[in-house]
Amino acid sequence: MQNFFKNTIATFVELQKACCLFVNLNVFSFKRGALEYEKF
Repeated sequence: MQNFFKNTIATFVELQKACCLFVNLNVFSFKRGALEYEKF
């Protein structure tokens, strides 16, 4: 049973990392898009 919890927590942590990366990429591209927009 303990092993199951460890695996679940590990999976959850990996998912969180993936979400963080995804959000950061979105924010980055959004900021870049805003900068490009201001140039015009």
